[in-house]
Amino acid sequence: MQFTMQVFEYEDKDEFRVMDRNGEPWFFLSDVANRLGINNARSISSRLDDDEKGV
Repeated sequence: MQFTMQVFEYEDKDEFRVMDRNGEPWFFLSDVANRLGINNARSISSRLDDDEKGV
């Protein structure tokens, strides 16, 4: 399994980390939650299926 990470800037202020996992983009939940104004990213992760968590 090979992983590479890139950082994208959104509207010159928000950064999103994206990891390439075998050709599929995986976004860091904390970055997405921050952009959406959600303070507790862990509350979102409890709603994800195990195969969506990537841990």
